[in-house]
Amino acid sequence: MSTSRLATAASERRASPLRASPLRAHAAPGAGQPGVTGLVDVAGSVASWGPPGPRALPSLHAVLSIGVVGEIRSERDDRAGGAVWLSGVATRPFGYRLPAELHAVIVLLEPWVIPAWFGLDAGGLVDRRIDLRDGIGAAPVARLLSAVRRADTPKGRMMAVRRWAAALAPRAGAPPPALRDARLADRDAAGLARALGVSLRQSERLVQRHHGVTLREMKGIRRFQRALEHFEEDLSWAALSADAGFADQSHLCRAVRRYAGMTPAALRGAARGSWIAPLYRPLGCSDRVVAI
Repeated sequence: MSTSRLATAASERRASPLRASPLRAHAAPGAGQPGVTGLVDVAGSVASWGPPGPRALPSLHAVLSIGVVGEIRSERDDRAGGAVWLSGVATRPFGYRLPAELHAVIVLLEPWVIPAWFGLDAGGLVDRRIDLRDGIGAAPVARLLSAVRRADTPKGRMMAVRRWAAALAPRAGAPPPALRDARLADRDAAGLARALGVSLRQSERLVQRHHGVTLREMKGIRRFQRALEHFEEDLSWAALSADAGFADQSHLCRAVRRYAGMTPAALRGAARGSWIAPLYRPLGCSDRVVAI
């Protein structure tokens, strides 16, 4: 299938209604707030969940999870936390648990905001979540929660998050524009180094400092996400591999096992049956299949 036909199929899929879901959702891009990719306000009742359960997938986002009612718990969490969690780039899948009654605001962030906004190490949060109070103190987190809980509409809650983020005192300088480019993972290493005016080795260190992972790892996750965008479609594995930029079908299979922890066929079934993945599609950004 040609790239244009893939784009048309993806556009038609995004325009179609969401499949039946126990969650109500309102999604909005993060336009107007640098570093914010998008926000999703979700609420509803989750009575039960069949195997394998909800699963987060690798993506090039940091995630701020705000529990208005209930708390989204990761299988990695070693203790109950507060209502606001921050996680860095995910390079491997993990399961999580939803409460019976849930209302949460999920904010997808560019990873460079972890050091720039919060003064935290982006690398230290790769594949890890922290109670945000442990990172920046209880007072600013309490202000965020108060503002979000006072708002009575999804739009109001999203505006509250944006105002809170804009009011945060910067903890570190923002990275150079080349490192804030949403297409960073698609750049070649030599071209990025030239844009930054540094050596290849210095460029790699800057990428890791601001994003937590290497450019090579970013490219692997972006390629996986590019394929994942089309997993629900009736494409052969060979065609999907070629269109997503994999060397061959075996390369795709290895990537899916690494990043999703399952076979391509199992992931296709999970993607087609997921009512979580469509919640993020209206954001219109790259790497938006963050969970199934």
